[in-house]
Amino acid sequence: MDVELPFGGKIMIFGGDFRQVLPVIPKGTKSELIQASIVKATFWAQTKILRLRQNMRSINDHQFAEFLLRVGDGSEQVIDDEMMRLPERMVVPWESDQSINQIIDEVFPNLGDHVNDARYMVDRALITPINDDVDVLNEKIINMFPGEEITLYSFDSVEDDMRNLYQPEFLNSITAGGLPPHKLTLKVGAPIMLLRNIDPKLGLCNGTRLLCRVCWD
Repeated sequence: MDVELPFGGKIMIFGGDFRQVLPVIPKGTKSELIQASIVKATFWAQTKILRLRQNMRSINDHQFAEFLLRVGDGSEQVIDDEMMRLPERMVVPWESDQSINQIIDEVFPNLGDHVNDARYMVDRALITPINDDVDVLNEKIINMFPGEEITLYSFDSVEDDMRNLYQPEFLNSITAGGLPPHKLTLKVGAPIMLLRNIDPKLGLCNGTRLLCRVCWD
């Protein structure tokens, strides 16, 4: 842009609660995470802050909203190693598969009665920080849907000059971030998430939640 201004003088909009959403630094310390956050950027002093006052997601749960604010402000009581104890009403005691099934039942009650209910499906989600847990939950929830399973496999050919370096079996075992697994099991009615911007004008963007209406192998 031939100007010595941040982002070439163009208006940029940043969103999020920076007290709760920190950048990801593998095995980073607390100080490294804070140092990498946007508030430490050289252009932060030139940023105008617009604050959203009403937490719409927790408008019907003020206790949860207040808990989030205490965590963000650093005023929530901590125990050993700066760990926080979650309120009892937010915790499911760990009893192996029984606890997993209880969480699924809490988030997706009477799942079999809502297979074709788009609003029911898109209003609910289970989020975990580890991909292995995602795979376990996906398998359990898919098994709860009626109908026949359809298994889809990714394209797994290897160029000739790379065949001696990477075997297809090894590549198929890798699930990279932002990509579906090599073996994807679906049923009609199951919720799925779009991972690419296919047609933004129609709302088909990365992160769009959809329902599987038809599938074939």
